[in-house]
Amino acid sequence: MAATHLLYLHGFRSSPKSFKAQRLQAWLAEHHRNVRWWCPQLPPSPREAMALVREGTAGWPAATSAVLGSSLGGFYATVVAEATGWPAVLM
Repeated sequence: MAATHLLYLHGFRSSPKSFKAQRLQAWLAEHHRNVRWWCPQLPPSPREAMALVREGTAGWPAATSAVLGSSLGGFYATVVAEATGWPAVLM
């Protein structure tokens, strides 16, 4: 089944405005408009970052959500994938 929701987690000292995040968002807008995309600005605190992600994805469908993470976001993506069962891509 294809993903309907994609969470992108950026790296340390990065942001949703990073080259990778913007490039992926543009590609999704062109090729997969039906995918809900979210790339939150992660706070420096790991506890706060994970709380933000949990709150922001609480209603997402387990069967069709996925997470992608870059650098420190890759570590966070692993945590999310293990907690939710979502597929993950780590960069």
